[in-house]
Amino acid sequence: MLTIVGGVAIAEMSATELHFQGTWFRVLMLVTSVALVLSLTAIYAVMSFTVARRTREIGIRVALGAPRRRVVATIFRKPLVQIGTGIATGATLLGVLVAYSMQQMLSPLHLSVLLGYGMLMFGVCMLACIVPTRRALQVEPTEALRQDG
Repeated sequence: MLTIVGGVAIAEMSATELHFQGTWFRVLMLVTSVALVLSLTAIYAVMSFTVARRTREIGIRVALGAPRRRVVATIFRKPLVQIGTGIATGATLLGVLVAYSMQQMLSPLHLSVLLGYGMLMFGVCMLACIVPTRRALQVEPTEALRQDG
C-alpha cells in the first residue's frame, strides 16, 4: 500500500522529511489534546455551575414531596439535550468536513473516533450534572428554602 503525505509517497521521502512530518504530527496531536482537555473542562464547569445554581429549586421540589428520581430527571433533561445537540451538530459538521477533504466516505475508524469523542463529551456532561445534583439532594429542604434566592 502506497501512503502519500503532502503529495509525495512516503517511500520517496528522505529521513529529514520524515522526521519533519513526524514532528508536525506530534505538535498537531499535542495541540489537539490540549483543545480536547480544555473543551471537556469547559463543559464540566458550565454544566456543574448550571446545576449547582438550581440547589434551591431542588430543595423546594424535595420539600414538596417530589420523588428524587423525577427531580434528577428534571435537572438532567436540559443539560443533556443541550450537550447532545451540540455533540450531534459538531460530529456531523466534522464528519462532513473530513469526508469532503478526503474526497471519500468516512472509514469505520473515523466514525469510531467521532463516536468515542461524542461519548466522552456526553460522559463528562453526565459527571458534571451528577456531582452537584447529589450534593443538592443531600441538602435539607429547610436549609435550601432559607438560602437567598
